Amino acid sequence: MTPKAGFMAAVRRQDRVAAIAASMGHLDAASRGQHLDSSCVISSKFIDRVDTESVQTLASRYRSAQTAVLVFIAPVPGCSNASLVTSRSYAAISAAPPKEMQASSFWDDTFYTHLDPNAVSQATADLVEAVRLALRGPLDSPQR
Repeated sequence: MTPKAGFMAAVRRQDRVAAIAASMGHLDAASRGQHLDSSCVISSKFIDRVDTESVQTLASRYRSAQTAVLVFIAPVPGCSNASLVTSRSYAAISAAPPKEMQASSFWDDTFYTHLDPNAVSQATADLVEAVRLALRGPLDSPQR
């Protein structure tokens, strides 16, 4: 990418970030611009930011003898460095690593989280599978 193209891409992304922030993250899918492509790279600010303590605090607020808490990590786009997210351990929060989905299933909005509506059914199926496995209990559970 040329320096000029890189600069223009950064400016374009900043414009979209401001629009997303102004709408509190709720934008019509058609207004999100373009999809990510397989050449994408997840920003190190997202990869390096692993805050299991806040997740543990939130889960403990709701967990009780009668209430189980399932931590589900949303899917990540299949960018060139996605394995840095999908291969790490999330045992500290009792969560499975996120699933990797095709980069083109995500909107190119610098957050790496907004799915194209056509990809929501796959992400939902992954969530349903996580819930199903959690309801079955641990491997040594008599429920299996």
